Amino acid sequence: MQHPNVVRLVKTKVITNSNFNPELGERVGIHVQTAETTGIKVSVFARSGKLLRVLWDSAALGTLELAWDGLDAKGLNLPSGIYVVAVEMGGKTETRKITIKR
Repeated sequence: MQHPNVVRLVKTKVITNSNFNPELGERVGIHVQTAETTGIKVSVFARSGKLLRVLWDSAALGTLELAWDGLDAKGLNLPSGIYVVAVEMGGKTETRKITIKR
């Protein structure tokens, strides 16, 4: 049986909410599941809409597991604040808010 496209954020290192502290080694896990091969783009944005980092931009089938460490595209620590993780696939975009607390 084929499963529908699913996007789920999970926290690694036993984080159970949308807040994480990269300085403690915490990461945000991004779980993307697709029933067919499709292009997937996973990006992190500031609340202003500014693109900060692209975590994945390629085709995938099945389950894709990524982790975001709170860094931007230049490898710099992002300050405490609210960020948006966007997953684009199959012509649709799903977003989730994530809070960095340092």
